[in-house]
Amino acid sequence: MVSVDGILRGEEHPPTANAVVYKTEDKVIAKKYSEKRDRWIRIARGEAGVDDAEVIQKALDSLTTGKILIKRGTYLLNNYILLQKSNVTIEGEGFNTVLKQSDNANLPLILGQQHEFTTVVDIMNIIIRNLVIDYNKANNTHESDGNGIVLENVCKFVVQNVLVKDVYRIGILVRGASEGGTIKANIVTDCGDGIWVTCSGVKNIEIEGNIISGYERYGIAVEDYAEKVVISGNLVKSIKTEGPIGIALTPGNKNVVTGNIVLYGEKGIFVAGQGNIVSNNIVIEPLYTGIKIQDALGICVEDNLIYNAGEGGTEPFGILGINSPQMSIQSNIIVDDQETKTMTHGIFIDACSYSKLLGNLSIVKEIGFRIKDSNECIIVANKAKTDAGGTGIYEEGTSNYNIIALNNVRENPYRGITFSGAYTLVKHNIGYTTENSGTAKVTGNGTDTTFTVDITHGLVKDKLVAKITLDREGTVDKVYLVDKDGDGFKETLRVVVTFATAPADGEEVPIYWYAEVV
Repeated sequence: MVSVDGILRGEEHPPTANAVVYKTEDKVIAKKYSEKRDRWIRIARGEAGVDDAEVIQKALDSLTTGKILIKRGTYLLNNYILLQKSNVTIEGEGFNTVLKQSDNANLPLILGQQHEFTTVVDIMNIIIRNLVIDYNKANNTHESDGNGIVLENVCKFVVQNVLVKDVYRIGILVRGASEGGTIKANIVTDCGDGIWVTCSGVKNIEIEGNIISGYERYGIAVEDYAEKVVISGNLVKSIKTEGPIGIALTPGNKNVVTGNIVLYGEKGIFVAGQGNIVSNNIVIEPLYTGIKIQDALGICVEDNLIYNAGEGGTEPFGILGINSPQMSIQSNIIVDDQETKTMTHGIFIDACSYSKLLGNLSIVKEIGFRIKDSNECIIVANKAKTDAGGTGIYEEGTSNYNIIALNNVRENPYRGITFSGAYTLVKHNIGYTTENSGTAKVTGNGTDTTFTVDITHGLVKDKLVAKITLDREGTVDKVYLVDKDGDGFKETLRVVVTFATAPADGEEVPIYWYAEVV
């Protein structure tokens, strides 16, 4: 099989495409291969720069199935290219093939069907690849139709290796009953929104390995309860300003956001909906929040790195959850820049009952982990480090019945843990000692059997219970608290014991003790 370059040399052999569009100095020409005649036949010709869209459309319309190859050159489109048949491929010769919108055309460049949000699957097996879509937004400002590629009610599609640029609204838009598509290895730049998947009929879409930059609102957006969309391995970059959000599920259900790098913008990742997973992403220097979850249910946020969020001062948090119960926030690393120090909170959850914060690292300015108006939560095995005046874990409001255990909060100058719930359980945290034990000793003189010993319990509160154990026969006569330094905090356990027989002169007798805050 010879290359379709042979078309331009008049070769009459089976081609690598079923139809081809190419330009001469002043003409745009479409040819189709005829198996019956075993040669190429011309199906359309027009004036270059004037009739480009019409000639490309005629080439498409001539196919029952198959591939149209648009050869290198810049094609000015005064109308959209409409895909109406299944099993069709539009392919260019890489970024040398440019489909550029004419001035004041104000239309999408490639449109897969033209029905408005129907639930009928119209076409399938569509491939668009290896070309440039240039909307020319400086000279086209249509509010509703100013999109690059629109795929509506299209199943099993592929958009790959396409440069979409300078688009007034959305670079690549998928909507309607579209299912089973792949958007891969594209570059989408200088658009209102990069890639947008919308409508509850949209399912099983993969958005993988794209580079998206210069967007004004969303880099990648999934909304209206689109389901089972996987967003992976994309580089999403905006400027550090109010407005742009890197990746947004607003809302979507059962979607996965994983392995992406999100730079700058207002927020890195925004999540609403149910059952979404956000994992293994890197979010760097968003103006406000790294990852925000709001009005969601059952969201999993794990193994993400968030660096230096919050320079803008509004919601300067690594991870923020609002009205989103049953979350799992696990194994994330949240680190503030140690010079600018703009991120006040590592993780802040508000009205997020039945959630889990497990194994996260938070190195921020003020509060490592903040739990507000959230009940029945598990806050376990986290590490918090804050600056002067900082608190490791801060529970407030109506929060109650939470478990705060096995956390490391020793590097928090003001307080390791503050909690408000009467039934919140705080146990076994490093740097906030609620349990302590040790061995005190008394020295015998061969005569005395009763001894008094003072033990510094080292607990964070002086409301505690204590247990004393002797290594020989005797009685524990008294155990009570004493404020030896007069500061109002009873830091000392005073223990009085009596042995059945006097310890020998010089003998050191151990007294084992355990104390626990109540």
